[in-house]
Amino acid sequence: MTQETTILTEPETQEPRTPATPQLDNTNSRHPEFVLLCPTCKKGVTEHHKDDIQTTWYICENGHQTAAPIQHSINSDTKINGKASSSEEPGDAPATLQHINEIENPDFIRKPAIIQAVISSTSTAYSVPSEIRATIKEDEEGSYVVTPSIKIEDPLNVSLVSVTEETKNSRLNKYLKGKYTDAKVFVKEELKHRTVYALRVRQPVFTLEKIGDKIIDDKGYEYKHLDLYVASDTPLTFQPSTLVKLTGVPLPNPRTQKTTMLAYAVDFLEDNLSFDTTKLSIIQAKFQGKSVSERLKWIIDNFELYSHVVGRQNIAKAALLGYFSPIHVKFNGELQRGWSIINIIGDTTTGKSETVKKLSGLLRAGLVISAETASTVGLTGTATQTEKEGWFIDWGFLPLMDRKLLAIDGAHKLSASCWAALAEAERSGILSIAKAAKNTTYARTRQIKIYNAVDREADRYSTKSLGSFLHPIQALATILDPTSIARIDLCVFSDQRSVTPEIINRKITQEPDPALENLAEVLKWAWSNQAKVQWTDPAITLLLQQSTILYNKFFLEAIPVVSIDVKYKIARLSVALAFCTLSTNDDYTIVQVTEEHVKAIVAFLTEEYTDAGLGILAQEHKFEKLTCEDVENLLRTVRGQLARNPIENLTDILSFIVAQNHATSDELKAKFGLAENNQIRPLIATLKNEGLLSSKRGYYPTPKLIEAYKVTEGFTNIQDFNGDNGLNGVRKEPLPPNSTDKDKNQLPTEGRGFNSEGVKPVKAVKTQSPQFPDAKIASHVCGDCGRFHTDSCQHPSLAMGGDPALMKADSSWACECKGWIEKQAQLPSLDDKYASSEGGFSPEQDHN
Repeated sequence: MTQETTILTEPETQEPRTPATPQLDNTNSRHPEFVLLCPTCKKGVTEHHKDDIQTTWYICENGHQTAAPIQHSINSDTKINGKASSSEEPGDAPATLQHINEIENPDFIRKPAIIQAVISSTSTAYSVPSEIRATIKEDEEGSYVVTPSIKIEDPLNVSLVSVTEETKNSRLNKYLKGKYTDAKVFVKEELKHRTVYALRVRQPVFTLEKIGDKIIDDKGYEYKHLDLYVASDTPLTFQPSTLVKLTGVPLPNPRTQKTTMLAYAVDFLEDNLSFDTTKLSIIQAKFQGKSVSERLKWIIDNFELYSHVVGRQNIAKAALLGYFSPIHVKFNGELQRGWSIINIIGDTTTGKSETVKKLSGLLRAGLVISAETASTVGLTGTATQTEKEGWFIDWGFLPLMDRKLLAIDGAHKLSASCWAALAEAERSGILSIAKAAKNTTYARTRQIKIYNAVDREADRYSTKSLGSFLHPIQALATILDPTSIARIDLCVFSDQRSVTPEIINRKITQEPDPALENLAEVLKWAWSNQAKVQWTDPAITLLLQQSTILYNKFFLEAIPVVSIDVKYKIARLSVALAFCTLSTNDDYTIVQVTEEHVKAIVAFLTEEYTDAGLGILAQEHKFEKLTCEDVENLLRTVRGQLARNPIENLTDILSFIVAQNHATSDELKAKFGLAENNQIRPLIATLKNEGLLSSKRGYYPTPKLIEAYKVTEGFTNIQDFNGDNGLNGVRKEPLPPNSTDKDKNQLPTEGRGFNSEGVKPVKAVKTQSPQFPDAKIASHVCGDCGRFHTDSCQHPSLAMGGDPALMKADSSWACECKGWIEKQAQLPSLDDKYASSEGGFSPEQDHN
């Protein structure tokens, strides 16, 4: 009988894993084996307060506040911040790598290392055994059972990912065979398991630049991703854009031999949730006794000295407000998005990009990329497949900078479809991708978009200067459609003519105040979202009043940057200004928005949009309620412009367009029998010129045309068009042959064509020759067909009581009177007639 002996190995001490979002209280009632430590100084923390969204905040003895304290095991001998755990051999302290690309260095392969990275993908979780039961048979006499544990840093964890059951057992047997070389090994069962997460990370960066075919970051490394594995004995949650510190071992992937990393310790840094109150107090001392406007001026003036970009304070101010905007704003009882969208439009070499880059360097936050970089890597994300591991989402820059700031230089180079894909994410802060891989993530990203005006007559890469426009605000319409413009919170302009060379080339001898460097700590405090925003009642009242004033003054339908929801835009910018100017209490838990903040924002908006010409354009195109008389004059103008190509059923066409809310050229030709070149094109051009029609894919009625339709009850109560003369001023039935122009209720006629069976009544129009004021010449209305014509019309026409020789015969005129023209003898020209006669000719003389 075979005798079995059971040998149990002691479990190894493992480093505790920190959950992504620990739900802990200061008493650790649910996790008594853990203590909470400050991520900044590693001191113990206690619960301090809860913010608007009920997030618990902690404070340490040094005054550091955080919403993500470090969870540390009381019984573990693991050291803090990713240093060597008890399972590591002495002398094997992990090396700290300055860049994730350094794991490709062969000197670091299979040696402990620490990297900092930003999670850029969804994670895929795999379950692998951490403890197994196996039978070891060394000879024929007996066997025994072992329960070995697989170390968390053992590369075997990666080898067991995404394999078949048969392959897994084979590799476990091989693993045990290495420990028991002279025995037979039989794996019986898996006792315990751990999770191995496969995910993609990228290097944290501040700026990216495309050089040749490569994208280079601010440290000079190529910007690329790293696919790695994280082994954990506790559940972890990985959110895109999260900054983590990973301790692990670089090694070749068992399947592809690509360099990867097996991380066995994870610290979720969340560095944006902690701040130093000592540095805040330095800025607070500088602001002592200053008003909000004076505080902002101190920042902008010192930043100009720091950046050496002179004369562009409006750009610096706009970018600063973009950085300090909150994640959410609660105003007037409604919770709205707080992250702002700032647009900077201007000429080349006017300091747009340089200002934003210098501000990013000062605040040590945000990411500045070029349009070429954005289009290459992608702003949203893509579905990616790895070898034998399925599909996952590799998120783009917008979700990777969630709760942070993304600045895009040369944004006009991105296609309209790219911005259309971002439209919903910009509004809601949630980005969804439903392709081979499906997932949703946050994209509550503050944005600064830097544009040049686009020359639409060339291509989307050709630009124009602001001097090419009557008003700078018109440049905005060359880049974005009205829907995208309406989402903009603030737009500023940079004209190359506004700053002289003398100012630009002035020597700067003054240094910025050293306290300006602490503005980065103010931003950490603002981005921590730990302060509660309070509005004063006067501030709310003033904001609502000024919103109405700004809308009435600056609303332009074609460029709706001041839209009907402008109150929320002012609210976002006012809160941003309050954070930027440290308008808070002593312990930095409350930010108060007052009238001062609202006034400063309104003044900035008013100045910027007035200088850009938005006010002038808005008043020129201001929509006024039409009257029947206005509509009559408008249609008379349209009819006059179409005189060379008269259209009798104009109001029928307009009514059709309004009723259908859309029409095409083919529909108008088929329904109303209009000619393409002589009638359709002049009609469309005239209606668009008068603001009655807009075109995209087909033709659409404008609000002006719809209002005209409503006021006149479908163009039925306009005397000049639908009175006694019938529709469009033309009588439906001809007069009897013996009728005269003096018949009751009839307008005078201008003449009778030789081929006409009846006289068509028209409204007489008195005209004079500019060369011979006393002479009677043909009126603007043809006496033969009743159509309206211009002064230069070549259509035959008889003036009332005038000379038939004044008719200008033109056999090429395509109308119903052409046959009559061809039957007439050659008529002398107008100049010849007047050269030979002073008094003109009578109809009788000319007919004879």
